[in-house]
Formats: sequence, C-alpha cells, structure tokens
Amino acid sequence: MAAEYTLLVYLADKVIEALTQQQFVEAITQAPHFTEDDKSYITKVRAHILIRAQHLKSQAPDIPNIEV
Repeated sequence: MAAEYTLLVYLADKVIEALTQQQFVEAITQAPHFTEDDKSYITKVRAHILIRAQHLKSQAPDIPNIEV
C-alpha cells in the first residue's frame, strides 16, 4: 500500500504545483478562441480542482486504514 500512497501524494503535489502557477491558466487561455467567459470558467474549475487535490492529499495518510 505504501507505493500507492506515495504515488497519490506525488500526483497530488504535481497537480497542486501546476494549478498554483498563474502561468498555467495564462498559457492555456492565450488562444484567440477563448472568450472572457471561457477564462472565467477555467479559473473557477482550476480553483475547484486545486481545493479537491489539496483535500485528497490531506486524507492520504488515512488510505492504509480504509476498509472496503
């Protein structure tokens, strides 16, 4: 289970790192076909995913104790 835990934390860290860099949103919204509404939506989705990734990472230590 340690490998899964380590991979989960690693992936969560990568997502958090990518989403906390404002360059991420700017880079993907530079295309001319993105409207202001699209940019607003992407910003909201980015914030939601960031919160969920941080929450998942905070729960990672409990994974070995979960019974299915």
